[in-house]
This record gives sequence, structure tokens and C-alpha cells, in this order.
Amino acid sequence: MGRNFGPIAGMLLAAVSLSACSGTPGLPGPSEQTSVPAATGVLSALAEQSPDPAPQQPGTPSPATTTLPPVFPDVRPWPPAPAPRVPIGAFDLAHTLIPFASDRPAGGLGGFNLYIYDLTAQTVLLPPGANTPGDEFNPSLSQSNRWLVYATNGPGHYEVWLYDLASQLVNPLPNLNTGPDQESPVIDGSGTRITYQSFLGGRYRLRLFELRTQTQFSVAAIDALGTPILSPYISADGTKLAFATSIADHQRDIFLYDIPSATLWSPPFVNTPFVEDEPVLSPDNRLLVFSTTRRGNEDVMLADLRSGFVDPLVLANSPATELTPSFVGPKANGVLFVTDRTGKQDRRMMIFWLDKNALDTLPNAHEPGYLDTFSPP
Repeated sequence: MGRNFGPIAGMLLAAVSLSACSGTPGLPGPSEQTSVPAATGVLSALAEQSPDPAPQQPGTPSPATTTLPPVFPDVRPWPPAPAPRVPIGAFDLAHTLIPFASDRPAGGLGGFNLYIYDLTAQTVLLPPGANTPGDEFNPSLSQSNRWLVYATNGPGHYEVWLYDLASQLVNPLPNLNTGPDQESPVIDGSGTRITYQSFLGGRYRLRLFELRTQTQFSVAAIDALGTPILSPYISADGTKLAFATSIADHQRDIFLYDIPSATLWSPPFVNTPFVEDEPVLSPDNRLLVFSTTRRGNEDVMLADLRSGFVDPLVLANSPATELTPSFVGPKANGVLFVTDRTGKQDRRMMIFWLDKNALDTLPNAHEPGYLDTFSPP
């Protein structure tokens, strides 16, 4: 209980500066990485480039695959206008905003709906027009707080939609939703790239979507694993991917993929024969939070990708379930997670502040008896 968290907190608050010769930020140097050869190229285009796409019906076959270099093309500015930093409607985009899903009845349309907790004002807001009579899950917000991506089964199957907090309008992304269920979306910090899992060929595969060009991509080296890809994540700078999958005798492992160098890496100090899942990178790509069952129940832990040190976050975890961790706060100095520790048949969000070594139960964020979550329970 008297654990000193000073080193990790210092890493969060310090600026990380690396030269090009020192390797990929947040990942080990080339001598420490394991390169997995790609099948044909690094990124494969799955949809035509269409800056202003016409409506496309779900299930429409994708065009033939072509090969692209391992760099996303920058064709036109995105977003089309600077992200506002002033109050827009009910949202103050300069505040720390936490999107989540909940089955609470107040203001929702039934099932699980999206809500936004304003950590600065300590109020819960409902994004107008984002919810459907179905379920909404997996919300992810860009660093500007303007672009919210999420999964919805409102159309009768899961799709990925994009919500603009400034205009309060929904973009159903017809060029992304071209096949079966699309789930678990994450948007990068600039609001230009989305990663998500797509159910294709009997298993979930990782896909990328470039909002500038309305283009869908696959990563050949990840597809070559031949295993279901779960919990996809894209880094704030849009250059790194993280995901979980089952390899060899492990129940589930975490992998990291660097787009510019086309390098796939499984950090051995993170993975065990148990389940490691739900990876999220810090904005500087140095730290990784994830969930694990290595101690007999679901816990959240923190790993330093440079030193290999794994912190069990003993003050954040309990004998109950803790899952879906992510970074939060003005300096990404908090670990946000969901827990059912109250014993009241509900799930609640909490934050473990790394710099204070303290747990914040967010009393104004939850309603007793309901499930506040990020992923489907």
C-alpha cells in the first residue's frame, strides 16, 4: 500500500525526445525487435479513394486490392476546419471529456447509449443525435475532443460511425461500413485515422480507415498471423497499432505494430500464459496500459515499453474485476478503467492518478445499479 510510483509518474510528466537513429519512439531499438515479413507490401487498399463518397449500402463488395507504400497519403486537409476550443452547445471542448456507454435510462433511447463525462465540470452529458434505439459501444475521442468514433448496431448490425461534437452531426462512414460487422473503433489524436475490427472470413481482422481519402486499409503482416484480432488500438500520432490475439499456448497476447518500419513486436515482459488484452498506448508511446488475468481475476496494469518494468497498480485493482483501461487527464497522468467492485450489480468508471498515487471514484459520473462501460459487457 505504501508503493512509490515516482518513476512512472516522472516519465509521464517528462517530454520524450528521440533522434531518428534511436529507433521508433515508444518501441525498442531495431536490435530488440522481431520483424515479421509481410505478404505483399505493408498496407493494402481495400476501397477506392473517394474524398466525397456517394452513399454505399452495407454488404457492397470491396474493390480489388492494390498495394500502397507504408505511409498514409495526405491528399487534403483534415479536419475541414480547425477544432474549436470554446464551448459548443453543451460541450466545452477545452475540458477533459470521457465518453462511455451505459444502460442508464435517463435521456437514452433504450439499450446502451453514449454519454460524455466532463471531468472538469463533473457533469454527465448526452451527445444529441449520436444514439439510436439500438446499442452504442466502444466510444473513442480525438485529442481535440471534437471527433467521437463509436460502434452502433442501430442499423441492425454493427457499424462504425463518426460524431462531430462541434456540429453535433453523425457521419455513418459508408466507405468504411462496406461488409459485415465493424466494431471496436479507435480514432487517433488528430482525428484522421481510425482502426477497428472487421468480421471477415469467419474471424475478426484489424482494419484501418483514412478519413482524408475515405480509404480502407489492411496490414499484411497482421493478417498473416491468421488469428482473430481483438481490441485494436491506434496511437495518438497515428503511427503505431496495438492489439490482442491468441498465439501458441498463450490464452491471449498483446502485439505492437509500427507502421513506418513495418515491424511487429510482442513485448515479452507484458505477455504471460494467461490473458493479456485491451492495450492502450500513452500519447508519447512509451507506456502501455492493459488488462490481464495473471492474478486470477481481471486487473489493469501498466508497462514501461523502454525499461520493461510492469507495475501491477495495486491501489487501482481489487478482488473484483477491473478492465478496459486507458489514459486520461491533461498530461495523460491518470489510468481510467471500469470496475464492478461495488457489489451492487453495476459497473463504474474510476481513475487512478499516477502522479498522486490516488484513486478517484468519480462519484458524480455514475448512477448506482447501472452498467457504465466502454466495451459490450
